[in-house]
Amino acid sequence: MINKNTNCNNIYNIENVTILQHKRKYLHKKFYFENGKVYVKKFPNVKYFESFTYNFSSITDIWDIIDELSNNNTVAIIRGINNNSENHYIQKTKEYFFEPPNGSEWVMLDVDGFEIPENIDNCSTEGIEYFIENHLPTEFCDTSYVYQFSNSAGILKENGKLFKDGLVVHLYFYLNKKLTNFQLK
Repeated sequence: MINKNTNCNNIYNIENVTILQHKRKYLHKKFYFENGKVYVKKFPNVKYFESFTYNFSSITDIWDIIDELSNNNTVAIIRGINNNSENHYIQKTKEYFFEPPNGSEWVMLDVDGFEIPENIDNCSTEGIEYFIENHLPTEFCDTSYVYQFSNSAGILKENGKLFKDGLVVHLYFYLNKKLTNFQLK
């Protein structure tokens, strides 16, 4: 889901995002209901991937990529760029996937179990806005972003409690300058 002002596009700068894909194995945890209980099956330890590069130049383009891939459980998005010209199965290592020397203009923040006030729904844009306004640097406030709730968001256990407490969401931002992973940390 895209949120806020989408008119902050920088159409003169093209960025890349790398999509990793496995032929058969899913790359997320799965939940299933059996005999009145909720169970989770963690994703398998996948070592080799095909990779594809998508180009984008705006927060809207990031939304388009997320939207296109959201129903494919065999893909993952990374900031590293594949420097291997062949698209056969390769490991996700720094040898094959490098960070551009000046960094990237996009970032995905994985918010995992962040506590928000009880009067705010864990699966709401109000919860996301609370997190951004109260816990991210001011540069992230009042700007456009794309969000995608994690697959454990809103999952209830058999006792009616959440499988994972707090806000569990991926937040994508298109920055106004390139930042390295080190700078982001």
